[in-house]
Amino acid sequence: NDFMQHELDWFTYAGIVEGARQHGYDVLTMSRSDSDWGSEGEKLRFLDRRSDGFIFAISMRGRWEAAIDLVAENAIPSVVCYRRQVPKRVAWVDIDNLGAQRQAVQHLAQNGHRRIAYLSGPTDNYDAVERCNAWKTAMRECDLPVHDNYVVHGNNAYYVQQPKAIASVATLDVTAVVCFNDTLALALWDSLEAQGLRVPDDISLIGMDNRPEAAERGLSSIAHSFADVGRLAMKAWIKLKNGSDVADCCDVSTTHLVSRSSVRKLHHSQDRLYVQPALLSSTRYAKT
Repeated sequence: NDFMQHELDWFTYAGIVEGARQHGYDVLTMSRSDSDWGSEGEKLRFLDRRSDGFIFAISMRGRWEAAIDLVAENAIPSVVCYRRQVPKRVAWVDIDNLGAQRQAVQHLAQNGHRRIAYLSGPTDNYDAVERCNAWKTAMRECDLPVHDNYVVHGNNAYYVQQPKAIASVATLDVTAVVCFNDTLALALWDSLEAQGLRVPDDISLIGMDNRPEAAERGLSSIAHSFADVGRLAMKAWIKLKNGSDVADCCDVSTTHLVSRSSVRKLHHSQDRLYVQPALLSSTRYAKT
């Protein structure tokens, strides 16, 4: 009932509606209070056959488990967004988190960074866990060190920021940080400045989501589209309904790096890494 209050849910829904129109389908949205579902709960909601299928937008662990299992057991065409751990009969659509982390890490590596930390999101968020694991994979692919203390949890299980943990990034021996999202990246930026450090002179930052606030501040970010996930989910659902194999219906939404002024180019000398002092305060990157 409150999906319009959440950006992820609202834009995903808008993409679903757009995808339905493109394929000649109507989307019927019904909203009921929890008491209206009666004692039958999940069965009334998902097995009354008033819907041809379902698309779920699920970012947090432990939610909708019974519903997803139910539609799978009853062979109801269904697609789950933002979660890949689903029953065999259910398709999924997700953001290309591995591609996103590869772009972030490779961009930093190309600018001379080798000691790169990761500021992680809530541990009960599917994408947060996947992005953290993807960051580790991208670091290893670039032959960069992955230490346990390089991963800092910036949110608790309820998305509440952890100021002490965020502030602790300044104590790490790193020159750059990849962040779960722009919100955490900007919080880290504020924390670093409060401790007398500068971005990117002392530490470079990359966020994810490419929010307007990121652009306003000059934060490099990985851009993606919640609406695109919705469109792909609708496409996947139609293929599933028409008899395609589940594996052929799963898909990922592309990402791309938006490079701004929060990443600085470093210089190497005799295998020792150091930051060249900024030539001018208005210089976007240190000149080579």
